[in-house]
Amino acid sequence: MLKERVMAFARAELSRYAALMDPSYNASQVEMIPFAEAELLANGVRDPYWDDAYRIDVINGRGVIAYSNPRSALLGVYRLLHEAGCAFLRPGSLGEIIPRRPLDALTVHVEMRAGYRHRCICIEGSVSLENVLDMIDFAPKVGYNAYFTQFMEAYTFFERWYTHKGNPLRAAESFSPSLSREMLAAAVEAIQKRGLLYHAVGHGWTCEPLGIPGLHWEDDGIELAPEQRECMAQINGTRGLYRGIALNTNLCYSNPRVRGLMARAIARYAAEHPEIDVLHVWLADDFNNQCECPACQAARPSDFYVMLLNEVDDLLTGQGIPVRIAFLLYFDLLFPPERERLKNPDRFLLMYAPITRSFAQSFEGVQPSEDLPAYRRNRLSFGSSLSGNLGYLKAWQRVFHGDSFDFDYHLCSVAYSDPAQMTIGRVLHSDIRALRALGLNGMANCQIQRIFMPHGFSFYLAGQTLCDPSADYLQCRSAYFEACFGREYQAALQLLEEYSARFPMELYAQDHPEPSGEAARRLEGLRPLLQGFCPPVRSGLHPAQERSWALMDFWRDLNLRLCDYLIPFSRREKALWEPAWRELQRFAWQNEPRMQGEFDAYCFLEHYRRQQP
Repeated sequence: MLKERVMAFARAELSRYAALMDPSYNASQVEMIPFAEAELLANGVRDPYWDDAYRIDVINGRGVIAYSNPRSALLGVYRLLHEAGCAFLRPGSLGEIIPRRPLDALTVHVEMRAGYRHRCICIEGSVSLENVLDMIDFAPKVGYNAYFTQFMEAYTFFERWYTHKGNPLRAAESFSPSLSREMLAAAVEAIQKRGLLYHAVGHGWTCEPLGIPGLHWEDDGIELAPEQRECMAQINGTRGLYRGIALNTNLCYSNPRVRGLMARAIARYAAEHPEIDVLHVWLADDFNNQCECPACQAARPSDFYVMLLNEVDDLLTGQGIPVRIAFLLYFDLLFPPERERLKNPDRFLLMYAPITRSFAQSFEGVQPSEDLPAYRRNRLSFGSSLSGNLGYLKAWQRVFHGDSFDFDYHLCSVAYSDPAQMTIGRVLHSDIRALRALGLNGMANCQIQRIFMPHGFSFYLAGQTLCDPSADYLQCRSAYFEACFGREYQAALQLLEEYSARFPMELYAQDHPEPSGEAARRLEGLRPLLQGFCPPVRSGLHPAQERSWALMDFWRDLNLRLCDYLIPFSRREKALWEPAWRELQRFAWQNEPRMQGEFDAYCFLEHYRRQQP
C-alpha cells in the first residue's frame, strides 16, 4: 500500500509541475516502470529497498522513468524536471524556478545509480512545522533520500521556535510535548508520502527507560527516585544526573538490569513504530562522565555498548522486527570494544560522528592515524586533527565490517563561523568525495534546517555529490548561483568567495576563542568589502531570484553588525563589544520574521553567545 501511495505522489508531482510549465502537455506520456531483475543487477543495485537508481528515456515528451524503488521514481521525476529547466534552490515556493516551455519537444536520457546509499538530513535548530514540511518536500528534489527527526518527539527543535526562545521581541506561544508529537506525526506522514527512509530517536535511551523525559539539553530540576539513581553512572563516588541534564547522563552499563531496561524499551518502541527504517540507539550526549564503579571499570564503555546492542537485536529478532539499528562512534565510544562483537552485523549501521574535527579542511587525502591515544576513563580530550579523528574510525572498522555512514556537522552551528558558507561548501563537497575511500557509504547532515541565508549552495551541493561523487564543484557552483541570482550572479559570488576567504573561520568555530589582534585586522578589512558592495540592477528577475537578492541584502547588513561586534570582541574591548552585541541581537530578532524560512536567529546568536566569557 505504501508503494502505491509513493508512486501516486510521484505521478502527481510530475503532473503538477508539467502543468505549470506547459498546460497543454499530458504528463501521462511519461510512464513509470520498475526495473527488471536483470536491470537491477546491471545497475549494481544490491538491495532495491535501500539503493536508489533510475533511468530516464524520454523522446519528444514521451518515454519512461524506470526505477529501483518508488522513492527512486520520485527522484527520477525531479531529475527530469531539472533537465527540463526547473531549478530547486531552497525550501518553499520562493525557492524554485519553474519555466514556461513546451514539453512535447523534451528529450532526456539519464541513468543514475546513487553513489552513496545514505543521503540523510537530520533535524537541528529552531523550527516551525512548516519549516520541517518544507525541508522534507525539498530534500528529494536535490537528491536526498532520508530524514532523521531525533528524540522521541523532536520537542526541543519545535519548542525553541514556538516559544521564541531568547527573543524578547516576540511573546512565547504555548507549547507542549503533546503538540510536538502531533507535529512529528505530520512530519512522518510527509516522509512516508515521498518514500524517504525514516531515521528516528538517537537521544533519550539513557533516561526515557527510567521514566525520565528526554526532551532537551536543559536542567529540569528533576527529583530522582532511589531506583532511578541507582541505575546512573557513579562519578566521584556519587550516582545521579550529570550536571542536572538527563540526556547527558550515562548509566551503569555493566549492570545487567540497566541494560535489560534499555533493551526492552528500545524493542518496545520499535514494535510500536513500524514506520521507522533506522532506529538510532545512542548513549549520553557528553563525555568524561562514564560510570566508575568497579564492574564498569572492567571494560571500555564500547564493550558494554555492544552487549546492549546484542540484547536489543535478540529481542527484535525474537519479535520478527526488521528495523535497522544505527550505533554511534562519538566521544568515549570512538574507542572500539576490546572484547565484545556484534553478533548480527546485518542489523546494524555504524555511524561515525567526528564532532570535534576541523571543518576548515577536508578529509580528502588525509591518512588515518595508526596510533590511538590510550583510553583513560573520564580523562579524555578530543582534538580537531582530521588524521586523529579518522584513526578512531579505522580502529572500529577492524572489528565491524557492515554498512556505515558519516554523521557530520558542516551545516550545524559551525556554518556560522563561515558566514558566507563558501569554505564550508568546498569542504563538504570534498568530504563527500572522500567517503568511499574511508569505507563509508554516505552521510547524514546534522544540520540547522533554516540554513539558506544568503544561499543554499552547500545543501544543494551535498545532495548532488552524494548522488554523484564525480560532480564537479565549479560547474555546480556556476549552475546554482546563476539560477539563484540571475545573469548578474557573479557579483554575489565574488563577494561571498572573498568574504569566506578572509573571515577567521577557525577562530570563530571554537566555543571560547582566544583574543586575536590578527582576527580583528582581518575583520576590519571585511567592513569596506561589505560597504562597497553594489548590487546590480535587478530587472526581469524571477520571484525566487528577487528573494535571493533580498537575502543577500539582509546578509550584508547582518554581517556589517557582526564585524562591528567581533572586531572589539577579538581584542576583548568589552566597553565596545557589549553595545555592538546588543545591536546585533536586536537586528537579528527584528528581521527574522521576514527571513524566517532561511535564517535561524536563535542558532546564529547562540553560536556567538557561547564564545563570550
